[in-house]
Amino acid sequence: MLLKTRPLPGNYGLYFNGWTRDTTLPAYTTFIHHPIGDIKKITVDSGSAVIHPQSINWQAQFGISPPNTHWKIIPDYGIFQPGSSGSPLFGPGKRIIGQLHGGSINQGDPCIINSAFFGRFDHSWNKGGDPGTRLRDWLDPNNLNPVSQNGYPQPVAATYTVSGNIQAHWGAPMKNVKVQITGGAAATVYTDSLGDYKFEGIPGGSNYTITPSRDSADLNGVSTFDLVLISKHILGLEYFDTPWKIIASDANKSNSVTTFDIVEIRKLILGIFNAFPNNSSWRFFPAFFSFSDPTAPFNSPLPPESILITNLQGNYTGANFKGLKIGDVNNTANPDE
Repeated sequence: MLLKTRPLPGNYGLYFNGWTRDTTLPAYTTFIHHPIGDIKKITVDSGSAVIHPQSINWQAQFGISPPNTHWKIIPDYGIFQPGSSGSPLFGPGKRIIGQLHGGSINQGDPCIINSAFFGRFDHSWNKGGDPGTRLRDWLDPNNLNPVSQNGYPQPVAATYTVSGNIQAHWGAPMKNVKVQITGGAAATVYTDSLGDYKFEGIPGGSNYTITPSRDSADLNGVSTFDLVLISKHILGLEYFDTPWKIIASDANKSNSVTTFDIVEIRKLILGIFNAFPNNSSWRFFPAFFSFSDPTAPFNSPLPPESILITNLQGNYTGANFKGLKIGDVNNTANPDE
């Protein structure tokens, strides 16, 4: 069975074992295993492995293995136990040549192994007639037909910087905005006095989502004058001049501006609400987003309140956002609160 794992955490310090399908009889062999789930053990046969010329009857559900499909060894140092199965057999070149299927233990002395049988890697390479039963399709996807692959340490992934700026939609920088990055790595930073933020040491090759947030001081910038302006917009007496103000008017987050929004803002001003029950105090949208109809932003889906970076392959410097204060339509909110 071959498993693929991605992504691999960069701090694991893994070593990827090499393999070979060379059928030359190895002069000596070693296998590494966890008998009965114990800590790692190493067993050595100082003599040459041979190709077992007979079939092997595994009993029960495992059936019979045909002749010449297994390496046979008799260990000189160490044994195996239940739980050792599947362990890699290494030849002199420190490459995998097989995997443990079982064997025979001396009945008089359990510390003596009569024989150990390892399925041959070269047999698994071409076993069966499709990718579901053989290794070559997965370990040689480009059909280069290699005989061996040397082992190698886990490559150190390149790391990059992801950065951006956050401003209120009227241009004022916003400091102390919480910004999170999730995906191939996770971290949290806060914007500085200029609204800038930066994530450093982000591994390349993964997808990431950048999400700013602030949900405090709901009454910041909200007054009865905002109620007057929202009423004029609803009545068609004086429309808002930016789509951001229209979205800021949507206090109940219904993707519309109605008298229900006025009611919610009034309850906040009167102290009936301590915070907007269905909305955060600030909302943030990618600065590069362009509304198809700025006079009616709800006629099309609003952009995600995050930025998605796909397959990061270099420094990303354009993760900029515009923030809008819910309930504040005359831009009087303190962008630092």
